[in-house]
Amino acid sequence: MLTRIAPIGTYRVFKPVRDLQQRNLARLNVARNYGYVHSAAEALQQARFMTGDIDSIPKKLFPMIATVDADAPRLAARHFRPDVYLVEISSRKAFKDASGWYLQANLLKDKKHDAEVVNITNRPLKDYMKQITDLLGADRVCFVTHINAVGTNGETLPFRSSLIEAVTKIAADLDVPVIDPTELLESHAQRNLLDRDGEDLNHYHADATAIIGDFYLQKLKALGWSKATAA
Repeated sequence: MLTRIAPIGTYRVFKPVRDLQQRNLARLNVARNYGYVHSAAEALQQARFMTGDIDSIPKKLFPMIATVDADAPRLAARHFRPDVYLVEISSRKAFKDASGWYLQANLLKDKKHDAEVVNITNRPLKDYMKQITDLLGADRVCFVTHINAVGTNGETLPFRSSLIEAVTKIAADLDVPVIDPTELLESHAQRNLLDRDGEDLNHYHADATAIIGDFYLQKLKALGWSKATAA
């Protein structure tokens, strides 16, 4: 049986896992997953919705939270526990509605909606990561960081480096694993991994999707989760 993986995060985890499924190397679990999230606060909210701890999303806020349609079949599907949840945390910044819901940054760009901008420091970050681990199960959670690529000035982004370091340390404190895609830069040129010949620090190049998926699967296998061998 192939490894069942439920991604929580951005396309940086979704797309490689979907590619693994297309190559019959893993199974993608998106039941009750409403789309992309960036911060730990959003990841917890997503996890609570997936597991049924949150039953529904307010209709007026749905377009600012979900990147799938409200009638998407996967939202009505019954969520079953996967072998592993790949939980990516790629931003400290969260956008909080007055009612307490966390909104998706990219969905707010064309909306006139007041939201509090929250900078998640290390103490609340640890609290969110612990809640995610407790909810989903320490034996089922693997955190994923952003990739610590370098800019055109030859240096990494300080705020990203700080978040990667914090997520890695907190995961260790919680005794749960973490995957840092930065490791790929040791064996692959940045221009081949990231868009615009490596200058887009946020988006993987389409041709690198299989490389990243295989990397995730190899890491999961080493951690004892994978039931398939990456190509």
